[in-house]
Amino acid sequence: MLNRTCGLSIAGVAQASNVGRHVESDQVDIVGWAIGHDRGRVVSPPLVEGQVLGAIAHGLSNALCEEARAADGATPAA
Repeated sequence: MLNRTCGLSIAGVAQASNVGRHVESDQVDIVGWAIGHDRGRVVSPPLVEGQVLGAIAHGLSNALCEEARAADGATPAA
């Protein structure tokens, strides 16, 4: 979808995971992972691949750390 006001394009994404947790060791195993992107027309496939891999890493780290902090309520904080 193209936002004609500011010239930005917006894509949608959804992720789901199936995980298992070992109670004794507190280890987490990723059993399955599914991801879907509404990417629109691809201009640079390597850039799209990097965005998808970055989204997976971001989602997985938030899920395992159980915290997604934002500095000002909107900008993700490290």
